[in-house]
Amino acid sequence: MGTVTKGDTNIIFSLNVLLIIMCIYFNISLILGFAGGIILSLIMLKKRGFQLDTLIKFMIKGVKPCTSVLIIIALMGCTISIWLASGIVPTIIYYGYNYIGEVNFVFACFLIAGVTSIFMGTALGTFSTIGMALYGLGIGLSIPKPLLLGAIISGVFLADKISPISSLANLTLKLNNLNYKEYLKTSLKTLLPSIILSMAIFYILGLNYTNKPDIDNILKLQQGIAGGYNVSPLLLLFPVIMIVLAVKGTNIIYNMVFGIFGGTLICLFVQKLSLIKVFEAVVFGYKAETAVPELNKLLQGGGAINMVEVMFIVVLAVALTSLLEGLRLFEPLVNSFINKGKTKGSLICRTAILSSLLTMVTCDQTVGILLPSKLLKHKFEDMDLKNTILARTISDSGTIIAPLMAWNVNAIIITSITGVSPMSYGKYTLFCYITPIVTLLAAYIGNKTNISRVENKVVQNES
Repeated sequence: MGTVTKGDTNIIFSLNVLLIIMCIYFNISLILGFAGGIILSLIMLKKRGFQLDTLIKFMIKGVKPCTSVLIIIALMGCTISIWLASGIVPTIIYYGYNYIGEVNFVFACFLIAGVTSIFMGTALGTFSTIGMALYGLGIGLSIPKPLLLGAIISGVFLADKISPISSLANLTLKLNNLNYKEYLKTSLKTLLPSIILSMAIFYILGLNYTNKPDIDNILKLQQGIAGGYNVSPLLLLFPVIMIVLAVKGTNIIYNMVFGIFGGTLICLFVQKLSLIKVFEAVVFGYKAETAVPELNKLLQGGGAINMVEVMFIVVLAVALTSLLEGLRLFEPLVNSFINKGKTKGSLICRTAILSSLLTMVTCDQTVGILLPSKLLKHKFEDMDLKNTILARTISDSGTIIAPLMAWNVNAIIITSITGVSPMSYGKYTLFCYITPIVTLLAAYIGNKTNISRVENKVVQNES
């Protein structure tokens, strides 16, 4: 078995980060960045005495559990096109225009997306369904796409942090031996201020687009929808059924398959589309053919084929992460960084930073949850900090920042669906960066309070 020095580790990480940055800067597919990173890492590690078959086994071991993730990504592409073709999203938009009136729609997007995501238990699942309907409504109101996306993404990522049926939230609970009630009680201390601050800012930003609906444009879009689809309030029951199934704990894959199957039936028997048309939409994506060109631009997207690049990026990102994790290259970096934290507040801050960095470097929230939970549990115990605080800190940082980075799987999927990059929507995704800031401030204030208490005790003892 070969050996890797600290210098080798730094070079491997630096090369991989550099390749990702170059891909983003030159607008090159991240497939090349991750593939190049894997090849360079393998060459370097082989020169350090590692067997190539051993290194490949590490990667295969990591990629195998990702089958369900890849299925979900493919189903997501199919779901978007089916919800468009079946008239479900157009119907939500059609009736939505009747009721939005003078509503602060940016503010409403955050609330609706947030509540729905908690019930559905999946950020991207909510985004690709209800989120797309909200997105369509907002564009019709002439709200800038980046602002709309910022509000919607902020809302849907509440699921990954706090939904009792979220896979990421439950992974955090499992790794830290917690029940949901314990976790929720501690999480609310940072979650509520983050939500309130986000709501306040979204409300202020949304005031610029309140009381100014373009009635003529809205009527034009409604007429286009009515002319291109069979619109019925009964179609609104379908999203409700899917949310109910999610709340009842139905597996996300089964729920999405149900959504595609049900949507296909609606396409065939309500919208009177041919089976070939439905197949083309599911595989290659959907494009509306109404009498309104603006509506056609809005009602398009999805398709399993359009998710293939995303799936390749996921596989390569996980393979690279699994290779580095299998060789335990993360652990020395984690330990050296965390051991410098000498106080409770410092440890919490460093945990938040570490979880965020791991999510950033590995492009995957799972690593940002997994490694800190495994490696820092004893450190928190030594500092007399409860594991509820460790779990909260991880979910407030590494879990929630995922959509802000262009190379993260979540951001890649969002961009592939909407065509809007994280560079554009990132500054409006308030909840995803207010939450880590609130966590760091809470740690700092808590640390100051603890120090003051200790100093008071010392003074009292001396007296």
